Amino acid sequence: MQQKHVVFFGVLTLVIGLVLRGIPVRRAPTDIHQARSYWKARIDQTGAPAAYKEFKTVYQDLAYKKKHAMVHVFGESLFQTIGLRGLTSCDDTFGYGCFHGFLGSALGAKGLAAAPAIVSACKEKYGEEAVECFHGLGHGLLTYLGIGKLEPTLSVCGSIGSQTGQKSCATGVFMEYNFPTMESLNGKPTVRKAQVNPHEPCSSLPLVYQDSCYLYQANWWLVVYGYDYQKVGELCGQAKDSNAQQVCFEGMGFTTAAVNNYQVDTIRSDCGKLSSQSWDMLCRVGAGMGILREKKERQQALALCLGLGQREQLECVVKLEREEQ
Repeated sequence: MQQKHVVFFGVLTLVIGLVLRGIPVRRAPTDIHQARSYWKARIDQTGAPAAYKEFKTVYQDLAYKKKHAMVHVFGESLFQTIGLRGLTSCDDTFGYGCFHGFLGSALGAKGLAAAPAIVSACKEKYGEEAVECFHGLGHGLLTYLGIGKLEPTLSVCGSIGSQTGQKSCATGVFMEYNFPTMESLNGKPTVRKAQVNPHEPCSSLPLVYQDSCYLYQANWWLVVYGYDYQKVGELCGQAKDSNAQQVCFEGMGFTTAAVNNYQVDTIRSDCGKLSSQSWDMLCRVGAGMGILREKKERQQALALCLGLGQREQLECVVKLEREEQ
């Protein structure tokens, strides 16, 4: 009986805590259309920071893909409710999706004329490189200009300024090209169909875009080839140069971490399906980057390096420690 009282008190305390923080105890909607209306109302009622805090709490236990889709919706709702000033509320939660939805909605409403103001706002809030913000801008640009306008969109990214900003914008373009989530009318992500040449569009683009392209090409391959790690590993190994190959394997790891909910043992098992220790190591490094960015868990990221050969393990640790700097 005493144990039941303790459990009841714990639940009651949690409920009271949620109420005192202004977070509704009821579950927020997971239907895309209902969620748009819900979050517009919450942003209007509580303000953007409080609504975003609530959002993170109520959706944190959903599967990664669903969380990412929902945070797109929040970003859209944020722009539609308070305009461009809402950009400063976005962060890296659930794969930076707030930026994706916000900037796609902003460009859809205001067109390319809004791009300079968006770039300035990104830099003012997040610094000159503004990686997450410019990545979201890439999503929005391709949606606005059209999926078939890949190179013109990349040219707009090239006008941003810093090299890091340009690459971040390009990664958003390629992610949207492979998974046109913002174009889908029903809110469900779609996937680009497999091509006769699986290396397209990367193989047809200038060398300057190879790294950004292959980062999300690996993600796309995993989906269209049913997470066949050996096949995707062989395709990454065929990339034009060593830098593109490395980014490809790291992109594979980044995706692997997300779909496995950042569980170290499962990630190591999946990356271990690759046919060489060096590829396995790069996959784990990419997964570790995902953990560092999404979970901020240094020891969890470094634990991915365990079980590799001595040389690969050391290289894995060095790469992840460099990522932290």
